[in-house]
Amino acid sequence: MANHGGKSVFISSVVIIFGLVIVGASFPEGFANAAEGALSTITGLFGWFYLFSVFGFVIFLFGLALSKYGKVRLGPQDSRPNYTFFSWISMLLAAGFGVGLVFYGMAEPMFHFIEPPYGDRTAETEAAARYAIQYSYFNWGIH
Repeated sequence: MANHGGKSVFISSVVIIFGLVIVGASFPEGFANAAEGALSTITGLFGWFYLFSVFGFVIFLFGLALSKYGKVRLGPQDSRPNYTFFSWISMLLAAGFGVGLVFYGMAEPMFHFIEPPYGDRTAETEAAARYAIQYSYFNWGIH
């Protein structure tokens, strides 16, 4: 098996994460302000790119699955899957959507109702309720 960095990748990742933890613990308010500013800048400048990229990836993967490459076997030619297609879909939905919807199914829309994202709706109004549900559907859509 090829060595793709091995310990050097792990060590550099640990150093970066440990450094961020130390800076965050030493200067929590400054770190929070910097992180919030970075997030606001990135989402403000590149939010459109993120949405189009994810949509493009979904279309690409559907096209790949429906093409001749969707039948490519991962592993030796004589290997067979341990689980059926239906079992895989069930596991993916149970692990991904199941946990997320059980945990956030009611909390996320209520949070967005009380504090609408981006502050572009008045909190705790009918408009905020509609926006909260739309935003939750957006978060849990096909993307």
